[in-house]
Amino acid sequence: MTGAPTRRRTQAERRAEAERRVLEAAREVIGEHGVGAVTFAAVGARAGYSRGIVTHHFGSRRGLMEALARSLQGLVPPAPAELDGRERVLAQVDLYLATLEHHPRDTRVFAMLWAEAIAGDPDLRPIFAERDADFRDSFARALRTAAADGTGAGLDPDAAAMAIVGLLRGVGLQLVLVEKAPDFARLRQTIALLLGTGLG
Repeated sequence: MTGAPTRRRTQAERRAEAERRVLEAAREVIGEHGVGAVTFAAVGARAGYSRGIVTHHFGSRRGLMEALARSLQGLVPPAPAELDGRERVLAQVDLYLATLEHHPRDTRVFAMLWAEAIAGDPDLRPIFAERDADFRDSFARALRTAAADGTGAGLDPDAAAMAIVGLLRGVGLQLVLVEKAPDFARLRQTIALLLGTGLG
């Protein structure tokens, strides 16, 4: 007796699998050896492909880095659509902190990429500048709603958004430097208290 025939994967499925494996390989290379170790040859070898396959899918180092940055940033889920204003800000902050807790390796890789962007990596800096601007804008929009409904405690939305993103990015960087992971429950409660008090 024979089993059911194996379904052949579509070209789109094969492409998605190849890209997933390459991005996972890039995370491993960075986590072990740093951002400077990312080459098409090194990433391709780790993923089990030739460097030509990596070039075919991502085109350039910047293309690979952009896809990697977006995949890491996509780990943080958006706050529920029905939330807005103060509650949306607090929910999004907590989701970000929960992601840091549950994805320690990817938190380290993201922090390393972010630090390289700050240092002026020509492939990474524009990517992270754009994504951080979007992140700040999402908080600023919610804070404008909070100001309109009286729960914003008179805060300037743009300044407060910059402070919140700075806090979250800073926590991520600290997690790379500390020897022992913090008590995330207490950390999340403390930050919620700080922000909740500030938002009124």
